[in-house]
Amino acid sequence: MGGKNRNRCELIQQLVRNWPRMKEFARKTPVPFAFQVPPSGTKFRPLPLN
Repeated sequence: MGGKNRNRCELIQQLVRNWPRMKEFARKTPVPFAFQVPPSGTKFRPLPLN
């Protein structure tokens, strides 16, 4: 989530802002999965699970 240089309030704002898209992405993606949520922008980045 790009949290190295962000305080808690900024991380919470990022989470709330992206929540609807995160739910949609999770609904459409076969499990198991992991993805990175961008600090800004619209693209989630899939993360390898190996």
